[in-house]
This record gives sequence, structure tokens and C-alpha cells, in this order.
Amino acid sequence: MSKRLSPLAIQALQEALSVVYWYKQDLKRFLIAALGGTSLVNQADWDQPKRQIVSDLVEILCADQERYLGELRILLKAVSEFRDFSHLARLEDGPRKAKEAKEAVRQLHDLASRSTAPSVFKGWIIFVKQNGPVS
Repeated sequence: MSKRLSPLAIQALQEALSVVYWYKQDLKRFLIAALGGTSLVNQADWDQPKRQIVSDLVEILCADQERYLGELRILLKAVSEFRDFSHLARLEDGPRKAKEAKEAVRQLHDLASRSTAPSVFKGWIIFVKQNGPVS
């Protein structure tokens, strides 16, 4: 039985990653630090808009969850622990951007912490089997 992230967890991760950083370079540095290198991060086309970059990267990771489940767990944990949004608050329309990022991270954190699925980061992931939730 292969473990996979639920579609809800993937969607929440993708949304949060799209809004926690305003500048692509800041997002790239975060991803490199979280994933421990550039090999996965450089597979995305960084000339695209930020949401497309995040979508492409998440798609790469989800296409082979057997191989990249550890990386997905790391990103779920790192993003859901995000607490400092001051870098967004300083931007034009910063309070709105910071509020949007906080809400996306809160939704990811709430979803992850409700999970009762076993994982290396207990409570951080919702797994599904081919035919339904893992018990």
C-alpha cells in the first residue's frame, strides 16, 4: 500500500506556498533551504509567475509521491510552522498580503493538525490509499 497526500493537503500546501513570500527569489531561497538543495527547485521554470512556479513544483512532487513523500512532508511542516509575516507587511498593500498569507498558513496548519494518520511528523499529514483514507 503506497501512502499519498490527500488532495486537500496538496491544495492547502500549494496555496500557502503561493502567498507566504511576495518575491520569487525569497520563495526560491526558502524552498532550497527547506528541501536541502537546488535539484528539485531548479526543475521549475523561474521565469513563470510565482503561482505557476509553485504549481509546477508541487506537481513534480505529487507525480511521484512514492519518491518525494519526504520532501512533501518537509514542506508541509515548514510552511505550517510559518509565523513571521513582517516581510509582507512592509510591502505596498502589506497588511492585506500578510493577512492572506496568515490565513493560508492557518488553514494548512489546521488541516495538518487534525490529521490522525501516522507519519514521521505525527499530525502533519493526511494520507489516502487508492480506495480511501488510511486507517
